[in-house]
Amino acid sequence: MLNWRVADTQPLQEEGVRFLCRHADKLGVPYNWSTIVHSLYAAMRDDGLLLAMDGAGNVRGAIACALGTGEDNYADRGRMEVHLLYLDENVRSGREPVGAIAALVERELEWPRLLEAIGFYAAPEERLRNLFGKIADLDHTREHRCGPLDFYWTTTARLRAFVGCAK
Repeated sequence: MLNWRVADTQPLQEEGVRFLCRHADKLGVPYNWSTIVHSLYAAMRDDGLLLAMDGAGNVRGAIACALGTGEDNYADRGRMEVHLLYLDENVRSGREPVGAIAALVERELEWPRLLEAIGFYAAPEERLRNLFGKIADLDHTREHRCGPLDFYWTTTARLRAFVGCAK
């Protein structure tokens, strides 16, 4: 089982960024690299870079999230955007993906105010719509610099219910 923690120190942040750099071509996000770097900066600023550590202390996954969403240029800090979630290939099965969602819910509860909603973008693919439809509602599809993207909204209550059902 992975242990999720906030990358709240410079050494942990560096470890997380290095991990993501090593896996840059496998992150599965439709953004260009400069957008990913900007997202990581925003996540670290908001203490929203979460790292999944294995028993030996190695980073095996990461979540980057920041207060606000791109939908309103990050003005509403009562919302959160998940920029990326990545798990090493050999820890993507079993309970680890659900553990990642549980870590995100726990992190949300630690922020100074409860969030109204959590948003995220994804490529407009049917398999992703089926997957993300279990935890979020597709709000719209819009053209961006990197191409068309779906935007989803969810709540921590909905994620918490999903994690509870998946146990």
